[in-house]
Amino acid sequence: MSSVEYRTILRYRLMIPIFPKDE
Repeated sequence: MSSVEYRTILRYRLMIPIFPKDE
């Protein structure tokens, strides 16, 4: 996973929490 992909995932998580890793 590249840094760009990581940033994109973080942004998407902020807008749309599709990845509930907290649970």
